[in-house]
Amino acid sequence: MKFAEEKGSFICVSSLCLSSLFFFAMIRGAQVEPSSSWMRRRGLSEGTALDPKTIVFKQEVQQVKLKSMSHSGDVVKTTNYNEIMKSLRPQNAPLGPINLSTLPKETYEQFGEYNFEKPVMKGKVGASINMAQIPPQAGPFMKFIDSDRGFEGKWSKDLLNALMNADKKGEDISPPQYPNAAFEICTGLKLLNEAMESKHDEEATLKVLVAGSISPWVESLVLNSDLNLHNGKVHVTDYNPLEIEDPRIEFVSMEDLKASARSPGFDAIISFSSIEHDGLGRYGDPVNPQGDIAAMAEYHSMLKDHGVMVLGVPYNCKNSVGYTAANYHRVYNMARLNVMFCGFDNTLGDGMARINPPNWDGKCDISWQYQPVFIYEKTKSIDCYLDALGA
Repeated sequence: MKFAEEKGSFICVSSLCLSSLFFFAMIRGAQVEPSSSWMRRRGLSEGTALDPKTIVFKQEVQQVKLKSMSHSGDVVKTTNYNEIMKSLRPQNAPLGPINLSTLPKETYEQFGEYNFEKPVMKGKVGASINMAQIPPQAGPFMKFIDSDRGFEGKWSKDLLNALMNADKKGEDISPPQYPNAAFEICTGLKLLNEAMESKHDEEATLKVLVAGSISPWVESLVLNSDLNLHNGKVHVTDYNPLEIEDPRIEFVSMEDLKASARSPGFDAIISFSSIEHDGLGRYGDPVNPQGDIAAMAEYHSMLKDHGVMVLGVPYNCKNSVGYTAANYHRVYNMARLNVMFCGFDNTLGDGMARINPPNWDGKCDISWQYQPVFIYEKTKSIDCYLDALGA
């Protein structure tokens, strides 16, 4: 893609991931009763039923079988990681935030690809960062600067311990803007751990990357899970630098990841409510109508063969139309998600699978706050992304 010339409430401790365990028992024909302590932490009486609609797949999916995480598959190898990374994004994109309707027509029209409504809101928006974007438990340990600059990029040990301990006590550490997000991520981690256990390799360790973080709530859930993490740590990347004093989290800049001579070879990449902003300029990033697709191509390249992508994004399942809300975010339809996952297969079996919030009523909320988590396995080459991006 080239720009035209412009003129002028869930606990994630894996052994207590009850809703996930309920799901696995459900598909295997068994029954799982929640423990008394788990019920008490949520103010529930014993015998309270767990909602079977918590995780919803296409109705025709009767059985779920996780694919092996073996790295001996037939994924086509890319020979020059660095050159591919350089080719995925345009070099002359304007920096945001800007009024998207002022872009050259050729560029603006690209926002309408894949049955997407083009941005209709006039004007521009800045970052609009606020306290609701971090868990309440993180508030005392994070310094808020202003709505444009957000939070000071420092994560202390006290911050990480506060989030991990809150999760262990059964508190919901979802940011208020993303209700039940911790539940969805925790369920995804349970699925990922089940996939690793299917390898029957107790010594295998996982390199896990969290892509895009304001606060370490996702990292806390990863560290509290049963995943056998490489060197006991989780990696995090962001375009804004982070100063982290806890050795359990290692920051690596996106620029360094993309400039590496070889793929970092992550086993799993987790991203929640991040990729839908890529290319809209809201956070001062280069404006690029295909920024989200380019980001998925980058993550695909950073994963090992048969690595797993855990992605939470706003999703419009009411109809086939997606849309871009000015500089704010995208709300996805399946047509665009199919392009974004073109180098992957559904890890969870036939049909489209997604992890929904607990007590989901089966109705689709087209609000950006409905952000289910999708889990897919890298099984194909980078070629489909290069075709989609014209790289």
